[in-house]
Amino acid sequence: MMGPVLFVTHGSRRVGFGHVRRCLSLAVALRKRSVGCEFLLDGDATVAEIVSGSGFDCTMTKNGASDAIEAVRRIQELAPAAVVADSYTFTTDYLQRLTEAGRPVVAIDDLADRELPVATVVNCTVGMDAGAYRSTSPARLLLGPTYALLRPEFAEEPNRSFPVHVGTVLLTLGGSDPANLMPRLMRWVAAELEPVHLNVVAGPLSDDLNEIRAEAAAIGPRALVHERPDDMRGLMLNADLAVSGGGQTLYELAATATPTVAIRLADNQTSNLVGFEAARVLTWAGDAQEGDLEAKVRTHVRRLAKDPQERAAMAAAGRSLVDGRGAGRVAAAVAELAGQERD
Repeated sequence: MMGPVLFVTHGSRRVGFGHVRRCLSLAVALRKRSVGCEFLLDGDATVAEIVSGSGFDCTMTKNGASDAIEAVRRIQELAPAAVVADSYTFTTDYLQRLTEAGRPVVAIDDLADRELPVATVVNCTVGMDAGAYRSTSPARLLLGPTYALLRPEFAEEPNRSFPVHVGTVLLTLGGSDPANLMPRLMRWVAAELEPVHLNVVAGPLSDDLNEIRAEAAAIGPRALVHERPDDMRGLMLNADLAVSGGGQTLYELAATATPTVAIRLADNQTSNLVGFEAARVLTWAGDAQEGDLEAKVRTHVRRLAKDPQERAAMAAAGRSLVDGRGAGRVAAAVAELAGQERD
């Protein structure tokens, strides 16, 4: 059994769950190739429980995600076949120090805003090209949604129809909800699409769970809250329309051919949203902090609810762009890199 591969990443209520989620997807794909994986995690205890519950050894950092000394020490102890690093806090200097520890480093990136002195870069942003990394010199670039790191079930072809009348709307903001937006979002969509059922996803790091439950009770039986659901793909396939945050969930929605109204929750989601909207996979309603967000969300969901042809076009564009097999492709590249380094 080759390995292990060491994942160094970050997840918390403030940062969100996206980094850890895509690392877990890659780790699962590597495990299918008989490559062992371990995690060095900066984050909440809840995140560590999810990683451990997925079957991977998880060590919590003592000094935070930006402490290269701790990561280097773990590399020296474990002598991994490769290191996968995923966090916005990892600077060029940090990644250089990981590389100098003597194992090949793979950086999972979204921003292309700094030099990445690593062996391989994975950036699945729509429209990303090699020119964004001309100032750095990784040995290999894995770019675009072909390499989106999704759970294996998202590779299955979705069975999707487009009814004239929308019956179910999925509301999801990712792993956390630092702006406490979900209760308001529930209220807006319930008021705009009055007969519609709402499937509301409360992420594992949501702080506003009690407010979400209370809002669901106020809306009545047509609002159902799903707390840390096991089958996100099933919820997506059951939805005629989704309203989502602008993070990693967008790739899952595209893979399930789910028409989507998106909201930007953080500046680092901008490139995702620009790329997906340009590809006509979604419609971008606005930003979480905008004072007129309610009006924008209601306008977008009302328009899409009345237009099955636009929903069908969005769905086809999404599935064409994201086939759900990216984790397997990246796992093959990591296994190849690790095998070469071991020879």
